[in-house]
Amino acid sequence: MKKLISLLLVAVMSLSLIACGGDDNEASVQRKEAEENVTAVVEETNEVAENIADDLIEDTPVIEEQPVEDTDFESIVIQSGLWDMLQQDVATVKEQFTDMYSDIDVQIVGKSICYLYVYDESVDTSMITIDKQALKGACKDLKDQIESLIGVRPEAVSFIYYNADGSLFDEYTE
Repeated sequence: MKKLISLLLVAVMSLSLIACGGDDNEASVQRKEAEENVTAVVEETNEVAENIADDLIEDTPVIEEQPVEDTDFESIVIQSGLWDMLQQDVATVKEQFTDMYSDIDVQIVGKSICYLYVYDESVDTSMITIDKQALKGACKDLKDQIESLIGVRPEAVSFIYYNADGSLFDEYTE
């Protein structure tokens, strides 16, 4: 379970790096190299996560799927311990990206998981583009991992990015 949490943390941290790109030539080259490194880490992490998820599925009794009410989803996330794990992961990511984000949070909204990122006022968001293709794969992986952990698949996983002034910068929901 701890390995899966660590993998979720690596995936979220990787998303933070992958999702941001720039137009400055030197910075663009550095970001491209970082993206390649992160992509390799994400692929390796996904492979390890799949193996761990397979192990967890083999050791977990079959849970019959039933319709889940909004409040039930939140209760399941909290009671399963997943909420605490998500909060710990967000706290770790906050520590590692203090120069980029002034705040990072995770919320349960209905039957969905929503990650909120607020850029630090020192960050020039005009140089940043969100890699939505990378987020698409990450959202699917997160949905799969959450479903394997708690037996319920979130309807959506969202990544919402805000400027330092609180205005919406960009968002992606899968």
